[in-house]
Amino acid sequence: LKEATKKIISIYNGRGFKIEQAIMDEEFEPIRGHLADMQVGLNVAGRNEHVPKIESYIRTVKKRCRAAC
Repeated sequence: LKEATKKIISIYNGRGFKIEQAIMDEEFEPIRGHLADMQVGLNVAGRNEHVPKIESYIRTVKKRCRAAC
């Protein structure tokens, strides 16, 4: 999980984006220290809590996939 997260962040950084905050589920809590070493803050969504911006994006992706099919 640490290596995959590091790879994703490096891809974004390589494209000119600066990742400062990550909003993730509580299952990512164990890598909080790893993210802090990379100067990325971790905002953990609580149990049964949804992040509206992410939920909206997921719906958009699903709609686009259905339209393409």
